[in-house]
Amino acid sequence: MTPDAKGNWINLTDNEFDNFLPLVDKRVKAGKSNRAVFQLFSRGVATQRDEWIYDFSKSGLIEKMQYLVEVYQEKLTQGTVRELDIKCDRELTNYANRQIDKYFAASQMVTGSYRPYVKKYLYFDQHFNGMTYQLPSIFPAQGDNLAICCTDAGSQKPFMTIACQTIIRKNPPKTPRLGKNFIPTASPTIKNK
Repeated sequence: MTPDAKGNWINLTDNEFDNFLPLVDKRVKAGKSNRAVFQLFSRGVATQRDEWIYDFSKSGLIEKMQYLVEVYQEKLTQGTVRELDIKCDRELTNYANRQIDKYFAASQMVTGSYRPYVKKYLYFDQHFNGMTYQLPSIFPAQGDNLAICCTDAGSQKPFMTIACQTIIRKNPPKTPRLGKNFIPTASPTIKNK
């Protein structure tokens, strides 16, 4: 008896799996390899404040974001924040401490997939969203794009995919979880194969 390529003596594995082309690979993103179907991928947006950043109504989102910006600017000028009024996290506090001015911009309002098959207006801004990851490259301000979202290998849910034309949340609750979703897609800067 001889071991397989990974040194297993018992329950020998099928080593052909390692030869399959992966959908995404972090080594490709880092420039250390070019062996993957998609070269640009990202997690979904982590807003840290969904109740402020998303809304079914465009006018409702405008109203909420204008208020959020007002309270944020108040923190810049007065050093205090109406803590109970907005959800202020570490990142937003750091931006305020660095004196980063913010103004409401209607151009930052986009359609986002709040949950699979549920679209809402999203205020997409690197300072007011907790983490935007690579999404600005995948969904640039001008132009349309398509993305394929899928669960990652470490997900506790079964493998699943969903295609979307809009920015998607990182972890939609009470739905088929996309977990650490990768969003491989074509991009104006990187041509996926």
